[in-house]
Amino acid sequence: MEPKPIEATPLVAPTRGKQTVQTGATVEIRKGWVTIRATPSPTGKAMGLAYGNDTFNVVTVEGDWVQVQLKGKQNGWIPMEATQD
Repeated sequence: MEPKPIEATPLVAPTRGKQTVQTGATVEIRKGWVTIRATPSPTGKAMGLAYGNDTFNVVTVEGDWVQVQLKGKQNGWIPMEATQD
């Protein structure tokens, strides 16, 4: 049985508790897995998957989405709720 992806439910603001995700920070994917997208949208083209405990450097934040640096020179987008910093 395959794991279910973390849903990309919009958040009120790009915060978790009292913390915010900032450019240059490192984030870690929480349990499960999440689809990495080409654009900051749940309908953006899928680029791949990130799994629990994978870590990424933050490039920028747009609304509920975090742009992360992937291997090579590519960047991708993941929903903020899928991360912990």
